[in-house]
Amino acid sequence: MKKIRLPRAVANTIVYYVLATNNQKLVMYKLLMLAGVCKKLGIQDAQAALTFIKKYYVCHQHLH
Repeated sequence: MKKIRLPRAVANTIVYYVLATNNQKLVMYKLLMLAGVCKKLGIQDAQAALTFIKKYYVCHQHLH
């Protein structure tokens, strides 16, 4: 996560999401994928990260 260089609030939001959706287990591939997408999208704060993650979660749920 340090190499991706996200703001701490964004990184924390991603970690909380991954923990919350994986029975409190830290799933690294999900963490790194979300971090990479947030970096590409230029997400800089927790609110923007949360908005993105909510949209991702809704789309991801429809795929299963």
